Amino acid sequence: MSKAHKCSNVITTSALKSITPVCSTTVEEVPEQLSNTNHDSVSSPSGPVLASTKDSLIKFVAKMYADHKLPRNFVQGALDDTLELCQNFNSSIKSKVQTILREANVDDGIIESVADVVDSTADSFSLLGTEHCRFKELKKTGCYIEATDHTIGARVDNVIKYGVGSRVIIPVNAKFVPMRLVLKKFFSLPGVYYTAKSHMSQLLQEHDVFVQGSLWRNKIKAHFQGKTVFPLLIYFDDFEVNDPLGSHATIRKIGAVYYSIMSFLPEFNSRLENIFTAMLFLFC
Repeated sequence: MSKAHKCSNVITTSALKSITPVCSTTVEEVPEQLSNTNHDSVSSPSGPVLASTKDSLIKFVAKMYADHKLPRNFVQGALDDTLELCQNFNSSIKSKVQTILREANVDDGIIESVADVVDSTADSFSLLGTEHCRFKELKKTGCYIEATDHTIGARVDNVIKYGVGSRVIIPVNAKFVPMRLVLKKFFSLPGVYYTAKSHMSQLLQEHDVFVQGSLWRNKIKAHFQGKTVFPLLIYFDDFEVNDPLGSHATIRKIGAVYYSIMSFLPEFNSRLENIFTAMLFLFC
């Protein structure tokens, strides 16, 4: 399987570790949109705590989803275990704090407010308890770009119903990740656009590169005169998710379309996180 097929469409920022940015989408922080996300206003003291904890939890979830080594079912298990740990910890802390406050003759209303604040931490996990809820929150922050369905053809299946055989036309759909949205987010990462523009200027001065060819020059002259244009390299590949030598070979054969941006140094273009998945579909 090509490594490009494992690309995540969770868009995040990463720290630039050198003068020339690495242009990585590996998660370090969820984009600053989180700070502008509208949270449901809560009148109780736990409201601001719940919102702050929820933001931290979304960052934590985004890091796990963007890690190509972690399957999605692992994320669910990790969050369930973390919730259980948090609940046990909060229960112990809340009991101790309530005892101390009662011994100090603190008003019962204040004690109840403190208990609400402690409970709000675990409440944040329950708000993101399912994958549907997590993806919904990630889409709100702009960190997750959802794939859309596109019909690319049809196949004929043999169907037996009430003992009678028939042939039915079944539409074939492909999952498409909008390239415009992905590239917009990618070039919004710190330093990425200026690094691409700088290297593109260097490529225009070199020989034996694609942008020096007549095809590229004619395209620019005809349609993009005076504009900044970055070439995209689009690839197609197919791969087996089952044993390719087994009896069920080709049954789950998947086609993949993916792309990379040509205006970066080769060491950056070859990195997995800089190769983006555009489309996946099942071979008939």
